[in-house]
Amino acid sequence: MNSDDSLPTLCLSALGMKTNKRSLILSGDWCNTPASLDLVKEQGLEVRLAEARVVTEEQYLKEASMCEELFDYFMDELSTILNSKHQAEFSKRYWSTLLHPFLYQLIATIVDHLEVIKYLSLKFGKIDAEVLSINNEWVDPHFLSGGSSRLFHFLVFSRIVQNTGYLNPVLANDDNIIECIERVGDGKKSLKKTENKVIKNHFRSVVRSLKDYLSGKVELKKFKDKRMEFAFLGNQYLDKKDLTSLFNKLGERNFFIYGEPISREGLSNKNKRSRESLLVGECHTEVHKLVALLIREMMPTLFWENYDLLRSHFEEITPNYPLTILNSLNYSGGPSLDFFIATSVERNSSSHVMACHGGCYGAMEISVQEKVWSRVVDYYALWSNPRGFDGIAKVIKMPSLRFNKWNIWEKSYQKNGQILVFVTGHYPSRYAYNSIYPYTIDSEYQAWQVRFLEGLSMVSLGKVLIRDYHQSQRLSENEFVKWLCDNNVPVDSSIPFSSSVEMASLCIHTLPQTTYLETIVMNRPTICFWNPDANLIRKDLRVFYEKMYDVGVFHRSPESAAEKVNDVIGDPLEWWESREVAEATYQFRKNVAYTSGSALDEWAIFLKGLSRRNENP
Repeated sequence: MNSDDSLPTLCLSALGMKTNKRSLILSGDWCNTPASLDLVKEQGLEVRLAEARVVTEEQYLKEASMCEELFDYFMDELSTILNSKHQAEFSKRYWSTLLHPFLYQLIATIVDHLEVIKYLSLKFGKIDAEVLSINNEWVDPHFLSGGSSRLFHFLVFSRIVQNTGYLNPVLANDDNIIECIERVGDGKKSLKKTENKVIKNHFRSVVRSLKDYLSGKVELKKFKDKRMEFAFLGNQYLDKKDLTSLFNKLGERNFFIYGEPISREGLSNKNKRSRESLLVGECHTEVHKLVALLIREMMPTLFWENYDLLRSHFEEITPNYPLTILNSLNYSGGPSLDFFIATSVERNSSSHVMACHGGCYGAMEISVQEKVWSRVVDYYALWSNPRGFDGIAKVIKMPSLRFNKWNIWEKSYQKNGQILVFVTGHYPSRYAYNSIYPYTIDSEYQAWQVRFLEGLSMVSLGKVLIRDYHQSQRLSENEFVKWLCDNNVPVDSSIPFSSSVEMASLCIHTLPQTTYLETIVMNRPTICFWNPDANLIRKDLRVFYEKMYDVGVFHRSPESAAEKVNDVIGDPLEWWESREVAEATYQFRKNVAYTSGSALDEWAIFLKGLSRRNENP
């Protein structure tokens, strides 16, 4: 182990910036935040940033396939182990419904982070790397830490370093880590002030209860009393008028489920001795051993120590007859709704329908997340042309519920409005294998945005407003953020999406995520550019993307996109409504972002077809 403090130490997280070392090597962009760099300046540290690990499409596919294989292997093993421990005979689907959010995120994170550690070891040798102590409970023992949690990623990095020989593990000072959490925050959800918390929470609770009643939201524990056949998890992205209309077409009252978080009261802490029996399979490979180790260490207590308590609770509050469950992943309550779904499907043979909720889903060439979902639902409804995912789900094409309000969006167009540029936030690190950035690695993403802005004319640049909804400026310090500051380009993250689009004459997107489809469906002039090497679109859909490239809506370089903006800025709507652009966008919407004026009727007919009302007692 290195003993000379003058030698650089590898920093695996933005939470490792408070240190007694003299120099740091930052393992990736996830270490770069304004707050963490302030810590560096205060300490006078020498810092350099490691180049990003470049992944070919072949390697990315290999790692993605490994994730899928590991998920299936460990779900088989865990189903057997958990049935034995809890004296049950539940199906693999039941346990997958409960465990897939935890297990897939953990596996994908380990696969990626192991490769990052190997890459850093090859580049810098077996240098010191500060790691978290194994004795402290750094993440919530009961609930899954989100993929944007810096502590979650730091902990996984730490365990890989401690259990492989690629780097020298050096325990970080706990007080330093705590100070970094207070300064940097744990990813997207930074710690917030708590003064007057009791009074504020009481007031918010009263207001929330009133809003819930008026909107039709009902707590999961009260849903059984409603005697409803259709269980809508959340409002399915529909506004109140459309949601009420859909319920009316189904002959149901206007209630949708809100999953209250599982109470911590009465939950037992981790039992390390009990977890020694959580031996998952024959682990012959390095990655298998790491996954098994971290399952044992990080599995939420909801599925081990506290499972029997929760099982009894959800068996009691779940209606004892078949339901049709509609799930657009637009809800809160996470684990509580997973228990509800698993119980209802396993015990009552309920139908579980998942509706596409995001613009990248259904369009990515590689999407392990969707393959995992296909293992726990009966129907997966895409708004793009359907494709198979090798699970139990039947993949169908249905009009988008999320885009339904935009399909008939009628707002006046601002010919001389702003050029609205959508940018993304930087995730602390990868936790899923889906073939768009930031799930892929694109070291040029920030530079492309700078090149785009530099290519705009003075007239065009003067109209630019950056919509930074994901607060990338707070999450990452990079050349793009610096360029915006140096050139006084306005940035806003507070204006509602629809209001910002209403004020714009032209919308610019830098990734094939949800918002580019929304402005196209809204029929607002739209120009997109992204790195095709880091954003792999389904091969069978590329013909519709190519047509959008041909007419100048999509671009393969920032310079090309900037040139098109300069060309059409005088009257973007005239260009957008030209025959060739209108035909390309029509075909694109029809095959990639399907919406319909009769969407609610189509959904009502489909859901009624799954009805088992006559079986209800």
